[in-house]
Amino acid sequence: MREIEKGLFLIGGDMPCLPAQIKIYYWGIPNTLGSVECEEAAARILSFSKRLDLWVGVSWDRLEKMIKNDYELYLKQDRNRLKKEIFEKELSKYKFKVISSLGIYNIFNKVPTIELEELNRKVPFSGVFTSGTDFVIAGIQRLIEGDFIKRVKVGEGKNTTNVFFPSPLLIQKILVKQGNKI
Repeated sequence: MREIEKGLFLIGGDMPCLPAQIKIYYWGIPNTLGSVECEEAAARILSFSKRLDLWVGVSWDRLEKMIKNDYELYLKQDRNRLKKEIFEKELSKYKFKVISSLGIYNIFNKVPTIELEELNRKVPFSGVFTSGTDFVIAGIQRLIEGDFIKRVKVGEGKNTTNVFFPSPLLIQKILVKQGNKI
């Protein structure tokens, strides 16, 4: 098993198509695997193959980092939403006071401002935001039970991690559901 990037391992063997031939969305493959947990877990695992256009397995450490980054982004977005709500209320109060004082309030008080946290990308919808990482773990468990992904332990001792590889069965199911010929 060859690691091509930290936490990404090249798949040996044949797959029914190239990664570019399947469609996945930000953390979903709608109406494909029977549950949103499975669809999100599969989409996350397959996203690495899509990005590289090579079939790869992904380590739990890499998946967990991805999930934590998404969750942190979600929290930033939520804090920004709350800040915007507070700002809107403060601005309305300010405008009311300016109008009711015939502009005198404006002389002695500053217009409210807002500082938002920078978001480097849009926040995709994820079940992780409501259920935590257990959401993806449940999906991975079901995918393993259905032979849609394979789990391989890599490393020894404290450095052992699980690596999840998409199986040809998963890719075939996606291709069929998406109307592609195998």
